[in-house]
Amino acid sequence: MIPESVARRVVPLSLALVVVVSLGDWLTGVEIGFTLLYLGPIAFATWQRGRTFGAVIALLSALGGAFTQVADLVRDRHA
Repeated sequence: MIPESVARRVVPLSLALVVVVSLGDWLTGVEIGFTLLYLGPIAFATWQRGRTFGAVIALLSALGGAFTQVADLVRDRHA
């Protein structure tokens, strides 16, 4: 088991990684695929905090990916 001081840092770091990957996905548009990069925060969160937290980060990653797809559609319609 990891020390509690390290475990507390895993949550914000995992969330920040999901946001960074989602932002990069949105900024690059559909030209560059970011799908595999979403696995990094999921693997890190699961490794450090367990299956349940990994599933939460996976859900947030899926929502981030879906958001970037919708944002790309909106951006393309208004361009």
